[in-house]
Amino acid sequence: GLIRVVFVPQTDISLDRDLEQMSNQLEEFRPQRLIVDSFSVFLYRVEDAATQREKTYLLATLVQRLGAVGLLISDVPADQPGRVSRFGVEETVVDGTIVLSSEMVNLQRRRYLEIIKMRAANHVTGRHRMEISARGLQVFYAATPQADELAEPVPLPFGALAPLLGTNLYHGGAWLLRGDPGAGKTTLAGQFIAAGLAAGGSALLLSNDVPVFRARRALLRVGIDVDAALAAGRLRILDGFSDEIGSGDPEAFLYRLAAAVAVMPRPLRVVIDSLTPQEVTFDAKAFAWLIHRKNRRYRLPDVTLFDVMRRGSDHVSADA
Repeated sequence: GLIRVVFVPQTDISLDRDLEQMSNQLEEFRPQRLIVDSFSVFLYRVEDAATQREKTYLLATLVQRLGAVGLLISDVPADQPGRVSRFGVEETVVDGTIVLSSEMVNLQRRRYLEIIKMRAANHVTGRHRMEISARGLQVFYAATPQADELAEPVPLPFGALAPLLGTNLYHGGAWLLRGDPGAGKTTLAGQFIAAGLAAGGSALLLSNDVPVFRARRALLRVGIDVDAALAAGRLRILDGFSDEIGSGDPEAFLYRLAAAVAVMPRPLRVVIDSLTPQEVTFDAKAFAWLIHRKNRRYRLPDVTLFDVMRRGSDHVSADA
């Protein structure tokens, strides 16, 4: 018996009696973790804040005495989204407070997680997007990679434009390719990928404008052995509008892009063809935030970003 479940009907709650029962159960079972879902239901039986605080402190003390961790679940009034707990006393007693919230964005509900406080822990602040998946909560947070500032520059060959750009190109930058429809943007992006693969590097292509099978054809046309590169793990093609990426959600987009970049061999070329769907979906502020975060995160000595956008776009995506 690794788990014990105690059910108390809401209509039969007696706070003092149930706290005593919890104490007896804790002493007998001695769990490492205690979850009370929901603790708000118990505190509803108490009218004054002082007693609510006292009972919360009593339960917290019982858990601490066993060296365990208690998770007390409190609901927040729907019409008061800025509150941290139902009664405003729970967070003053406990060691840590985590708040789950949601909001409607473009007819879609987006969920967030925020660590309000966590004693003796250097936690990350701010709200973070999250989703409920088959495996539980998935928080869209990825630590910023640490660049080795003393690392030797990694050459960035690009034969197609060598006569114009010269040969002293190195990884660590963000490029922007803009042009009218049919101007050859996808072809040049494919040549950029081909140059990296030919030099022994790897490439990650995020295909936002066309399905993956059409992106494969475009790479074949510039001479890439797509099947061999995919099999070797040196090429990966992602469908920007699949659940794998979630291009319609800035936080989800950055998180899943980070996960894809993290497993690719280096040196790496990251090509997004194109950013136009994000540009027309997000407002100017959200789009600028997305590009800034992406470029700051991956301007690394062994990574180069290559963004494709239509001509006439109102936003600057990258710097060469």
